[in-house]
Amino acid sequence: CEYNRDIPSNRFFLRYSRFSACAIFRFLCVFISFRWMPVNIAEELRHFLGISCCIVGEGGIEYLGYHGMCSLEAKKPVNERTRFLTASISKLFVATAVMQLHESGKLDIDTDINKYVSLNVSNPHGGEITARMLLEHSSGLSDNELGLITWRYNKFSPVSLEEQVARHIIRGGKFYSDSLWSPSGNYSYSNAGFTLLGYLVEEVSGEPFCQYMEAHIQKPLQMETATWDIPLDDNSAVPHVGNRELGHYCVAEYPACQLRASVEDLAKFLQFFITGEYNGSQILKPESVALMCPSNYYHGLGWWGKDACYGYPHEDVWIHGGFMDGVRTQINFYPRYKKGLVILSNNHTPYSKLEELLVQKIKFG
Repeated sequence: CEYNRDIPSNRFFLRYSRFSACAIFRFLCVFISFRWMPVNIAEELRHFLGISCCIVGEGGIEYLGYHGMCSLEAKKPVNERTRFLTASISKLFVATAVMQLHESGKLDIDTDINKYVSLNVSNPHGGEITARMLLEHSSGLSDNELGLITWRYNKFSPVSLEEQVARHIIRGGKFYSDSLWSPSGNYSYSNAGFTLLGYLVEEVSGEPFCQYMEAHIQKPLQMETATWDIPLDDNSAVPHVGNRELGHYCVAEYPACQLRASVEDLAKFLQFFITGEYNGSQILKPESVALMCPSNYYHGLGWWGKDACYGYPHEDVWIHGGFMDGVRTQINFYPRYKKGLVILSNNHTPYSKLEELLVQKIKFG
């Protein structure tokens, strides 16, 4: 944009004085953001130690980008099939499993979960606890991150979900504390709550959690790289803090955060939400998807909408982010555009600029 020196300054001022201060402010924000934004997505990817991202539409992946290393020590580069620890994106898979059991009639998400589990789960402040509350993070169960920090293993967790729930969430448990609970209805983001949902999936389905997820979600969506365990091959991104490798690890609260998958596999999951099926497989009925992602973008089940603590209050989008030691991830679903995006990284480098570039590509091509 150039200033025309042939126009007198007073005419220039009068010409543009029609715009409100708000409009001018918005123009400046957009101009500044694009003025200092990297030229393209490929250039932005170079800022990351290891990263993979994509844009997904009705027909599948429309853009795929990746850069960097799975492991600095092994000097193994990232490729399109590299699996990453997805962190809290895992919760969307748990939510999907719960909704499968709900639509099959085996579980009512508005009934007290004690009808379905062997352990007696109770909030010391009173009131029932339902699957819907846990999906919305409104059961009153908070999170002290014990399962993500203290209870970490270099192999799959030796602690069963029932034992994890019993010792942390059930009164009298070894690590139980009333301080983990507040009155139901209060929002409190909770890894423990989704661990409890994982236990609920086991109890209701009669199948081990990982076995259920593989049979009813991963296989129908042909998610070939996805696993809830530590990978056995070398095409998995190792979490890093700075340039320090943390190594692959597992946690006791694994339903909340431990799915490992490639960006291609998460694209298949996202494509299902965009179209209602993937390659002929329908893992949920449209009515269940509508419950998870209401059209007003409020009260999502698993997904973050406008009312969620970490949601985007001014955008029509369903999202979920993930953050663990050595990991940052993001998944966005734009029903209006029938598109979405995925970002997976094995470091804590901020990805807001990359996300904005991908969003602009979704909206404007």
